[in-house]
Amino acid sequence: MGESEGIFIMKSELFMHEMTETSAVFGRKAKTRVTFGGNGAYTDGTHINLPAMAQGKEIDDVSIDVMRGYTDHEAGHIRHTNFKEVKKFVENECTNPDGSFNNLLKSLGNAVEDVWLERKVLKEYPGAWKNLSAVASAVNGEFKDMKDAAKIAKDWMAVLPVAITWEGRKDYKEIKNNDDCLNMLDDDLRERLKDWVKEINRCKSTKDNHKLAKKIHDEVMAEAEKRKPPEPWGDIGDGEGGGTPDQDPPHGDETNKGDGDEKVNENEKDDAKSEPMEGEESKEDEGGDGKGKGSPDGEEDGDKEDQPDGGSGADDVGDKEDGDKPEDKGDEDTVGSTGSWGEHEIQTGDLSNAVDAIIAKSESLKGDGSDYKVLTTKDDLVITRHHPKRKLMMPDDEQHGRDEYERKLRNMTGAPNVIRRKLERALSAKMNRGWEGGREQGKLDTKRLVSAFNGKPDVYKERDPVPEIDTATTILIDCSGSMGGSKIRLANEIAIALAEALERTTVSYEILGFTDRAIRWGKFYRDKVKGHESFSRVEGLLHYVFKDYNESLLRAKPALGGIDCYADRRENVDGEAIQWASRRLLKRHEKRKVMLVLSDGAPAFSCCVGKGYESYDLMSAERHCRYAVDEAIRSGIDMIGIGIMDSSVKKFYPDHVVVRNLDDLQKTVISKLAKALLGERYEVDNSELMKVRDAVA
Repeated sequence: MGESEGIFIMKSELFMHEMTETSAVFGRKAKTRVTFGGNGAYTDGTHINLPAMAQGKEIDDVSIDVMRGYTDHEAGHIRHTNFKEVKKFVENECTNPDGSFNNLLKSLGNAVEDVWLERKVLKEYPGAWKNLSAVASAVNGEFKDMKDAAKIAKDWMAVLPVAITWEGRKDYKEIKNNDDCLNMLDDDLRERLKDWVKEINRCKSTKDNHKLAKKIHDEVMAEAEKRKPPEPWGDIGDGEGGGTPDQDPPHGDETNKGDGDEKVNENEKDDAKSEPMEGEESKEDEGGDGKGKGSPDGEEDGDKEDQPDGGSGADDVGDKEDGDKPEDKGDEDTVGSTGSWGEHEIQTGDLSNAVDAIIAKSESLKGDGSDYKVLTTKDDLVITRHHPKRKLMMPDDEQHGRDEYERKLRNMTGAPNVIRRKLERALSAKMNRGWEGGREQGKLDTKRLVSAFNGKPDVYKERDPVPEIDTATTILIDCSGSMGGSKIRLANEIAIALAEALERTTVSYEILGFTDRAIRWGKFYRDKVKGHESFSRVEGLLHYVFKDYNESLLRAKPALGGIDCYADRRENVDGEAIQWASRRLLKRHEKRKVMLVLSDGAPAFSCCVGKGYESYDLMSAERHCRYAVDEAIRSGIDMIGIGIMDSSVKKFYPDHVVVRNLDDLQKTVISKLAKALLGERYEVDNSELMKVRDAVA
C-alpha cells in the first residue's frame, strides 16, 4: 500500500484479501462471501463474485472505489432484494404468452430495484456514497462515450432503464457524468423521470418495485402509441393493408394499390429486421446488473434458462389477438417527434460492466506478481479444530489425537527437552539484568558507602529494565503428497518439539498447514477451465489451523498429534500459503514477527495455460513463491525456510537450513530461531546440552 503522484495505490492481492475478509460486513449475513474468479462480476443472493485479478498489480484509488461500489451495491441486493419475487416477476410478468421475453420490463424492474436498494444502503452506511458514486460515474462515462449516445438518449425504449438510475443517483456527492447523461434526454422524459423516482421512494418492497416498473412500462408504451405517425390515406379500393375499412387507408387507383403493396413489404422488412435485434436484447439481459445477472450460478439466471429469445416487451400491452402481433411489434418501432423508438439495444446501466473494465485495465498495469492469477477463490477452504470438516486434519475422537501426540512426544526421547533448554538459555541471556549505579534513588550501592558517609546523593543503584521479548511466531507446514512418509513424520515431530519449547516462553505462536483440493476436484476443474483464458491455479486451496495464537497447547494436542495421519496430502501452493500465513501474522500486535516454513521442495500445482488444462507451470509457481517470500520480508517478517530432507528451500528463502533429523534441528534451527525471536545472534555452547540430551535418553 502506498502513494504515487497523489494517487492511493494498493497491491491487487491485498485488495482481494480485504474484500474477501470484509464480506460478512458487506452482506450482514453469515453465509455471504466475496470471491474473485473467472471473467465476470455477478451475485447469486449469497455470493458476490468479482473477476479474477492478477497478483502484484498496483490498483489506483478510483478502481478500488469502483469495485467497492459494485460490492456495496450487490450486498444491498443480498440484504434487501426478495429474490423469490424477482423469480415470479421474470416468469409471470416478463414472459409473454407467446413465449417471447419482455426485456424492457425486466430491465425497468432492475432499474427501479437498484435505485430503491441504494437508498437503503445509504441509510445503513452513509459513507457508502463514495463507492456508489464511483461505480455509477464509471457506468455513466461508458454511456456518455458511446458513439450513438445522443441518438440512444432519444429512444425512450432503449434509454429508459438507465435513465431511471441517472435520475435516482443525481444527488450523490461527487458523482460524475450524470448531469451530462440527463441533459441528452427529452424534456418530457426528464419530467416523467422526476415523478417516477418520487414513487420509488414510496416503495416498501421488491414487489412494490415491480408494480411500479410495470406501471412505467405501460405509460411508455401508451406514449409510444400516441406518437405513432399517421398512416397514409388515399382513395377507397382493394388495397393490401390487411386492416378493416374503418382503420385502413382506402386503395383505389393503381398508384395507391402500389403504395399498399410497398407498405406491406416495409412491414415485412421491419419484422425481419427486428427479430435479430430482439435476440440481442435477450442476450444482453443475461449480463444485466445485479440480482444474479451475468452469473452462471445466479438466481435470476437460473430462472432464464427456459426463456427463449423474445421481443422487447410491446406484446404485453393491452389484450391482443395473435393476429395483432405484427402491429404490436410495430409499437416498438414507432417514430416520434424526436426519432425512432426501439431501434437500439436496451441500456441497463449494468454496474458489472464497470468492474469488468477495471479488471481488463489492471491486466496492462505494472506489477511484480508475475501475473499470477487464480481461476476462482470460491472453493478455497480453511479448516480449524471447530470446522465441520475438521476430520480432514484430526481424528473425530479427540482423545485419540491426544494419545497420538503423547506417543510421538515419548518417542522423541529427550529432543524436546534439549531444544527447550537451548531456547531458554538463549532467552535467559537476554533476560539477565545488571545494576546501574550512580543513581539518586533506588537501592543503596555498597560500593559507594564512603560517598554516602560524605553526603553524596548519587550512592544508589537500580536494576536495568527487563527487555521485553515481544515476538509472534508462525510455523507453516507443507502437507502435500511429496511430504508423505518420513518427511511429514519429521515435520510433525519438529512442530511438537517447537510447540513444547515455545509454550514455556512468552512467545506467541501458531501452527498452520497447507495443501490443495486437487485429487478430489481434478475433473471438476478440468471441465471448468474449458474455453477460459490462462489461469495460474485452478484447484481450491486447503489450509489448516492446527493451533492458533489464542489456543493453549493442551487444547491443540489432538490436531497436532494427527498432522502426519489426517492432513490430506495433495499438491502445494507455497506462495499463496505464505501470503495467507503472513496476513494472519501481520495482524498480531507483537513488534517482532517470525515465520518458519517447513517444506520439502518447490511448489507444484495444476494450472490452465493457453485455454487448455495443463498439469504444472513450475516456473510460474516458483516465481510466485519467491514473490510471496519477498513481500513477507518487506512487510517486516523474518522468514526462515526449513528444508525437510531437501535443499530446495535455498531457492526461495534467503535464510534457510536443511533438517534431516531432530539432531539437525537442535544444532541449527534453534540458534536461528533465537536470533529471530530476540533480534540478535546467540551462539549457544552445545556441549553441555548434548550431555543433557544423552542423560535423558
